[in-house]
This record gives sequence, structure tokens and C-alpha cells, in this order.
Amino acid sequence: MKGLHMEETKQVTFEEVDGLVSQMADLRKEKDAKEDELSAINGKLTELKEKAVAYLTELKRDSYKSPFGTLSLREVWSVAVPKTDESKERLFEFLKSEGIFNAYATVNSNSLKALYLRYREAAQENGELDFQLPGVEPAKLFMDISFRKA
Repeated sequence: MKGLHMEETKQVTFEEVDGLVSQMADLRKEKDAKEDELSAINGKLTELKEKAVAYLTELKRDSYKSPFGTLSLREVWSVAVPKTDESKERLFEFLKSEGIFNAYATVNSNSLKALYLRYREAAQENGELDFQLPGVEPAKLFMDISFRKA
């Protein structure tokens, strides 16, 4: 996320701030409506894909060429990530034994931020003002805006 930059060249009036908030509210409504529309389209598309799989399976075909496009059946695997600490540890041990741990072990950015903030707070309580997580670039602080509907 990029930070917001303030223009410091003029005095801002509350009327200008109200105008800005009004524009944000209008755009938020427009965005929400388009996201709802997109969600509905994706739902319909999923239904049609499921129907296409059923049709081709019933016709004992793995593909079909239409004037509108080509359908092709394909097998797709779904692999769930480990859910418990024990299963994560078993996977991590396997990855380490194969020498590929660093290639597959990742950290969710929100989890990393939460970890950083927790350790940063503890470091500040101990008088450490320049805390940094090992192996992680220095954290950057940005200004952002929270906007809630009226």
C-alpha cells in the first residue's frame, strides 16, 4: 500500500473536505455495486462451467469446438495447506529433508505485519526504538485514511 501525500500549498476548508468525502462515498457505492455485479457474473459462470463438464462427460468427449469457443475437460488437483501445527511441522520437516524448505516456506504478509507489531511493541517497552525483524527489510510507515459510510 502506498501512503497518502498531503499537499501543503494552501489552506483547506471543511467544505472541501466534505466534497472529498462525498466523492469517496459515491465511488465506494459505485465500486460496491460493480463488485456485487461481478460476483453474480462469476456465480453464473461457475454454474455454466459445471454444466459444461457434465455435458462433455455425458457425451464422452474431452473437448468440443463451437463457433463461440472451445471447451476442453482437464483434470485439476486441489491441495489443501496443513491446518494444524502438527501437520505443518510434518510438512516443514519433509521440505527440509528434501532441501527445498526455503523455496516453499512463505509467510502471509498480514501475519508478518502482526508479528512485527507485536515484537516492535515489546522492543519499545524495553527501550529499543529501532527494532527490525531479522531477514526482513525495515518496516515503512504510511499515512492512510479510514472511510466508513455515514
